[in-house]
Amino acid sequence: AMTIAADSQRKGDLANAMTYYNRAAQAAPENITPLVALGDVLWQMKNPSESARVLESARKLNGEDDTLLRHLGRAYVGLNEPKKAQEAYLTALAIDPNNVRTLSGLGIAYDLEGDHVTAQSHYRAGLA
Repeated sequence: AMTIAADSQRKGDLANAMTYYNRAAQAAPENITPLVALGDVLWQMKNPSESARVLESARKLNGEDDTLLRHLGRAYVGLNEPKKAQEAYLTALAIDPNNVRTLSGLGIAYDLEGDHVTAQSHYRAGLA
């Protein structure tokens, strides 16, 4: 199911990818990988609310996955919830302090809140 889903996602068939990631999640409910992938597909489908819901359920299984946390931060940015986004990104940053995507996302979350000075510090850290 994961292989078919990933192939579908690469080809842009997001509806099919969503179907197969759901099947994979049902087959292995303790595994966050299909949920993280499903959250990514939902984001690509312009549905940050569902993306956040799925990723929060994955977070209950394993809150120490930096990719999961980064995707969750992105979903909260899409929902215009900068505090929740910051919390997710900061947790991801504690796991991988040099991840450019996390630093950039965190900068965006601070910009959303109007804290442009802090945002710039994260952007610069990502560039470094």
